[in-house]
Amino acid sequence: MSQVTGNAADAGRAGTAPLAAASTIAQSVWVAAFVIALLVPIQIYLGTIRLSFYRVVLLAALVPMMVQLFSAQPIRFRLADGLVVAYALMGAFALFMTDATLAAIGIFAIESTAPYFLARAFVRSSAQFSAMARTLVVCIVLTIPFALYENFTRDPIILTILDTVLPVLQNVPHEQRLGLDRAQVTFDHPILYGVFCAFGVSLAIYATRTRLSVFRGMVVGFAAFLSLSSGAYVAVGLQGLLFLYDFIFQKVRQRWMILAITTAILYAVIEGLSNRTMSQIVLPYLALNPGTAWTRLSVNEWAWTGIMAYPWFGLGFTIFWPAPFWVVTTSIDNFWLAIGFRHGLPSMVLLIASVGAVLWAVIFTRQTDPFVRACRTGFVITFVGLCIAVATVHLWNSTYVAFLFLLGSGMWLTDEQSSDTADDVEASDTKERRGPRYSRDLGPAYRRTLPPGSAPRTSPLDKRTRESL
Repeated sequence: MSQVTGNAADAGRAGTAPLAAASTIAQSVWVAAFVIALLVPIQIYLGTIRLSFYRVVLLAALVPMMVQLFSAQPIRFRLADGLVVAYALMGAFALFMTDATLAAIGIFAIESTAPYFLARAFVRSSAQFSAMARTLVVCIVLTIPFALYENFTRDPIILTILDTVLPVLQNVPHEQRLGLDRAQVTFDHPILYGVFCAFGVSLAIYATRTRLSVFRGMVVGFAAFLSLSSGAYVAVGLQGLLFLYDFIFQKVRQRWMILAITTAILYAVIEGLSNRTMSQIVLPYLALNPGTAWTRLSVNEWAWTGIMAYPWFGLGFTIFWPAPFWVVTTSIDNFWLAIGFRHGLPSMVLLIASVGAVLWAVIFTRQTDPFVRACRTGFVITFVGLCIAVATVHLWNSTYVAFLFLLGSGMWLTDEQSSDTADDVEASDTKERRGPRYSRDLGPAYRRTLPPGSAPRTSPLDKRTRESL
């Protein structure tokens, strides 16, 4: 009887295996389609509504996403999920209160929730997270030749070619820096191309699982350099410093707590003893053009004045900004302030709380698998760098939805992963890489299964390693 039951169970597992594989492939296809769509500059218009490629993918994925979230593989809803929904609802209501069009309200609501929950639905394991990271890194690397061409010729060649047959994003006029033209490639502005590339630096190092992962991170950082944008440099530089800190102090178990406490103390001391704010001290040194740094500071000051004048719902798209005549630009190069300016303080607080809730849950969820822990480190470093960098740049269109997509892509890390989680990654990478795999701080990340009763062989290297410890 037990043999019959066992055979039935084996048959059931064999029958569900193809379905599980097909589901995994479908999930990877949606993620890859969305990441690739972020780089497509073609614009489709339905009346007055602009449908960029990433919007088309988001709309097409709505039904499969909902099925995945609530039926096929229900997720465990957490505080961060509720905060993201609350942010989208509050921001949409703020636009309604400032007389925005229904199309603008609907687009904001979709772009503020769909990317996040697309990642929640289809990035559910280390294998899927690693596949997403590799797709992002490959897309970034493929843009480098076009960015270099634009640096030297001032011609965004992809936009130029596509513009002959289809409506595309405009070639934004901008100044040269370091004797080169700032690369826009397929984005709305060079700064957005740089920030998009910065999304992939730490993920290339920690989540792609190849021997050349650090080199990949350097190549992605080089792509960000071609934008010649200080905001991108801040994001890449912070991630690089945090990686070096992690590498140097990898044997110090409480290294991140020590760094957080030290940073908080230094910040409090500088703010308390200086007659200038931290942003006034740091920003002129980070900007490629110090003159633009002081312009940004003055714009941010008056943007905050505007927020205080309309604290609940912001100024929307219709209310005139009462900036003084000597503020030479009305472009708010601060993502957090721009959200508060456009949608009010509650929306800004909810967005910051959403990011904080995700990072808190990811950091304090216990993980034992080495690769999962590496993914967690890469994810947290990415967002720490970005959260500081976007205080010097605004995100809109493709980079805005990419930011929220990446935020949701780390939520699988809020569930404890078993030590077998990385098996899928190892299977998918077998052809790409041979030999033993190592985690930077925990030794071999994957070990061969030994026959019952056998003992592992030791080598002189293993002996020397044990003696040194």
